[in-house]
Amino acid sequence: MLRGVFAVLTLIFLLPLASALTLSVSGECVGEKVTVTTDEKAVVIFRMNSGTPIFSESSPSSPAYFKPRVEGELLITAIADDEEVSKTIQIKTCSSGGGGGRGSDQQVLPYGTFDVLGREVEWRTAYGALKKAGEILHFTITPELTDWGIFVKCVKDLCKGDIGDTSGWMYWVNYPDEPMPGVAATDYRVSPGDRIIWYFSRSMSDTPENSPYKIYISIGDDYKISVSMVWPSKVPPVADFTFSPSNPTAGEEIVFNASKSVDDGQITDYIWNFGDGKSGRGMAVTHTYTSPGTYEVSLTVFDNDGLSDTVTKTVNVSEAGIKLNSTEQVIPIHPGETKVIPSEEVVANLSITTLTFQSEKPAEVVISKCNIPPGVVYGTFYRWFEIEANDSVKVRIDFRVPKGIAEGKEVVLMKYNGSWFELPTEKTGEDENYLYFSAEANSFSVFAITIKWDDFPLNATDERIQRALEWLKTIQNEDGGFANPGENSSISATAWAIMALVAAGEDPHEWVKNGKSPIDFIKEWLRDEMGTMGAEDYARIILALVYAGENPRNFAGVDLVSKLKSYAKENGQIGDFTYKTIWGIIALASVGENVSMSAEWLKSHQNADGGFSWSVGEESDFDDTAAAIQALIATGEPKDSAVIKKALDYLKTGQNDDGGMRYFGNSASNAGSDSWTIQALVAAGINPTEWKRNNTSVVDHLLSLQTEEGYFRYTKYQTSNPGYMTVSAIMALLGKPHPISVNASLATVSVTPSAIATTTVTVSTTITATASAATITTATPETPATPGFSSVAVIVALGLTAALLRKRV
Repeated sequence: MLRGVFAVLTLIFLLPLASALTLSVSGECVGEKVTVTTDEKAVVIFRMNSGTPIFSESSPSSPAYFKPRVEGELLITAIADDEEVSKTIQIKTCSSGGGGGRGSDQQVLPYGTFDVLGREVEWRTAYGALKKAGEILHFTITPELTDWGIFVKCVKDLCKGDIGDTSGWMYWVNYPDEPMPGVAATDYRVSPGDRIIWYFSRSMSDTPENSPYKIYISIGDDYKISVSMVWPSKVPPVADFTFSPSNPTAGEEIVFNASKSVDDGQITDYIWNFGDGKSGRGMAVTHTYTSPGTYEVSLTVFDNDGLSDTVTKTVNVSEAGIKLNSTEQVIPIHPGETKVIPSEEVVANLSITTLTFQSEKPAEVVISKCNIPPGVVYGTFYRWFEIEANDSVKVRIDFRVPKGIAEGKEVVLMKYNGSWFELPTEKTGEDENYLYFSAEANSFSVFAITIKWDDFPLNATDERIQRALEWLKTIQNEDGGFANPGENSSISATAWAIMALVAAGEDPHEWVKNGKSPIDFIKEWLRDEMGTMGAEDYARIILALVYAGENPRNFAGVDLVSKLKSYAKENGQIGDFTYKTIWGIIALASVGENVSMSAEWLKSHQNADGGFSWSVGEESDFDDTAAAIQALIATGEPKDSAVIKKALDYLKTGQNDDGGMRYFGNSASNAGSDSWTIQALVAAGINPTEWKRNNTSVVDHLLSLQTEEGYFRYTKYQTSNPGYMTVSAIMALLGKPHPISVNASLATVSVTPSAIATTTVTVSTTITATASAATITTATPETPATPGFSSVAVIVALGLTAALLRKRV
């Protein structure tokens, strides 16, 4: 997508060599500065082992610096105007480097890496800190390689599974001020000021606070490390139990099982108190409550050292009702109130604990699993299901959500009725493992238990969005159009600006400069530019007009939709390249056209790695994959389908260590790729603030690229195409995937009868409409695209260059 930006980067590396610029380099050691001095002001690019380029600046009075972390080949390139010079040096570990010496060096967490089970691990990670702690306090660490990476199996002689099946070693950084890290310890980089606790968790509920075995590690200035250990000789048991069924009814036998209780020795006794005046003894017992109610059940266990522990859990006993043993079961509803009690299997699959129906006459109800309907929801779906009835019935839905994913967050039940909306949801209780909720509905459809995002998207009134909008005003020209600073207005740039304005709740008709709005600019210049426009140009303009409330079927006397459809081929492809098909799908979906054939064509060209490319046969890239995800979901592709899951898995591999996204290969993180990814994640129902590398999310990285003036830089080191970067960031940060809005009433209504296909068009803006649409079969030869923010015209000329570069990376 970001072809113009890509072209700039490509040309930088293809500039001819010149000899006037001189480059001096000193330093060659891991962990020490490599200093670069040039005889004139120049951009300096460091690239270690063909990895991500790092940009800096150098001049005779102000050298550039780079501190390598690993051994290998460091390529240094300096560029000044049209001159370029490069040097390659070998980086090695020098004898003076702190790679794990003796004496006082052992009290410092060194720079560099060490080998664990044949893999390189950085010292300055949570795992490296534990290894250094073991060297200081002279204890052993036994690692193991799993499907999720390297984990700690044993510390000293205490190993995973020694005190219960789920027991094992865990770590927590800056407990309790920060959440538990969600990555392997070998991937979590530590910094001065961090406090690391390694602890042996005897059960899923153990924390550093109540675990008896702990290793405290503090990282000070210059990575000085201090270590202490808590290792008792006798440890009390841990009482724990389960009960089944989890939602019992009065008169139903309940099995209480204490086999989850653990001890470092042997448990000798189990004492039960059932909360109704009755008691029991033994590891597994049964009990029946005669009346509904809430009961506090306690278990006390004793071990062979005479030590004990007690745990208490709440058991909610309901009135007896109809048992729901499986989905698709027909439930008879009687006049008045009918209570339905799901089985353990149904509770596990759908998280419904009780259903209470109200009906004036007999009816039948069916509860079933289903796919997720389309629509943007700023929350994560935990469970979803469909309820159908053959008559008017009301229902109260009681459900549960695990504490581990919902505690401290807002949980709601959402209902789909062509669009998603929240039902009033009440928290009704909690126990050790779950939070319990209830909601009522007067009609049936698809329901989704949803954990709302509390940190995304940004609001249009957010200061960062307002700064970006204020900057956009400065690049609106006197003709009403938009362009990068100092450039002439273009339809492409103006269309992108319109999209961002609508996403922010602005009316582009009211953004007037010299009496002309951006809509006026496109209307004035559209016919003049049509001779050089391609499929993606028509798609972009259609989207801008639909978002702005205009009719693209009759704009300035032009039917833009028909123009775009003329590029469609019999197999569903739109234009000659994959990215043109992606944009064509999104634009045609926004006017209610049937694009199912094009969607099938796009799915059939998903690469084996799960990604999509800009052209058939090319390697996958992350921008086009993110755009394809939005296009497919806009056509009704389920968010949890195999196609979307594979594309998301591929997209995740494009996240760099700084949390940002790259376009392809080993390129640097950039604002455009960040924005595309954020929009794709929102379309797929994934919170982009949870997509992290080294505790930095893709949203964090995108925000880090915003300048004080309000615009967004392309990368940390480079400002390129700021107009496009800024409008893309506005849409992404406001959580607006494409198509931002839809006008299904614009669907084709007059076509050849034999070609009519009546379809239900579902789109990512939560609008569903029934439309009659013709299968697109005619094709028109492509013409070059017009320039503007991120002009895609250059991709045709640079396509082969891009492919060659990708193969070299």
